[in-house]
Amino acid sequence: MAYTLNTGHPLYGNLVELIGVQGGALVSHKTARTFTPHASATFGSGSFGEHLRTGAKGWDPSGATLSPNVAISTVANPNITTFLVVNNIGVAADAGGSLTTGGPTFMLSVNGQRAANNYSSSDSYKTATILNNGAKSISVSRIGETSNKSYINGVLNDTGGILGYADASHNLLSNIGGFTGQGACGAIDFVWLAFFDKELSAAETLSLHNSLGASNAFGLVTAAGGTNYTLTLDTGSYSITGENLVLGNTSSYVLSLDAGSYNIQSFSPVINIALGLDAENYILSGNDLTLSASSVSGTVYSLVLEDGIYAGIGQDIGTILSYNIQLDQGTYSLDGKQVRLVSSTEPVILVNGNHTISISLKIGI
Repeated sequence: MAYTLNTGHPLYGNLVELIGVQGGALVSHKTARTFTPHASATFGSGSFGEHLRTGAKGWDPSGATLSPNVAISTVANPNITTFLVVNNIGVAADAGGSLTTGGPTFMLSVNGQRAANNYSSSDSYKTATILNNGAKSISVSRIGETSNKSYINGVLNDTGGILGYADASHNLLSNIGGFTGQGACGAIDFVWLAFFDKELSAAETLSLHNSLGASNAFGLVTAAGGTNYTLTLDTGSYSITGENLVLGNTSSYVLSLDAGSYNIQSFSPVINIALGLDAENYILSGNDLTLSASSVSGTVYSLVLEDGIYAGIGQDIGTILSYNIQLDQGTYSLDGKQVRLVSSTEPVILVNGNHTISISLKIGI
């Protein structure tokens, strides 16, 4: 999928660099860089879209080098977050196992997993959960020169101690796939590498993870000329507008509506509408509105009406042939064409009118 940097994203101002894969090549989005993939590296695709797959495990990385390096952190900006997205990590390293060279990263080896800086860490190994376990995001934040936090799929994974130092020499991203001479994993499917000059909050980390999708969809980028979008909407108020907007690439839509007031409009009339209506007041209007699937074929509809006042208005409304009206004692005025009363148990007083009336009286003795 073709995409461009989303300059309107709330974290754009904190984004140091974003590296992704597009059209079978690595691409940097903030600063022009040259990438040199390792001879054993390949390009492919998976759950989150295109990726760079590193070669076999070994002591040296087999992903890609880049020039110029990415200056991730300085003394002036000691806080930093590395946000990695992979389609899979196939083989753990025999030792070490840093996923990148330079700044905060994550390590995976036969000993387990932990947050790291370059190839070292003050934290103990934890049981590996990211090995050969499909697509995921991995976020590591260095908090000054005191502590760190790591997240897996937007959920807090661990907290630990210092991750390196905040000087430039320790924070130059120069290699994707490991640290030279310190052990490297095999078959790492890199989709995205993002670097921020701050510690991302738990909410920001989760938001980034939730923005990931198929075909390299990511909140930090915008599809270039794309026409397919996925919306996952929580409770709230939304306004969706667009030119030639198509939802779901289909002509049938299902809306689950809670109690409330709705205004649904369409330039092209919807052909079939199913309404499940509980007890309430409703207004149905439309151009060439047709109600179908009646229990009686044709244009006959059955309405069960509680006590109240009703108005039936429409063009060419079919007249129901008979009415069953139970009248208590009182005075009534009945107006209409071809009105007929049947089985009355009370006397009927007729008032002059211009209608043909057929009367059937049943008088009890």
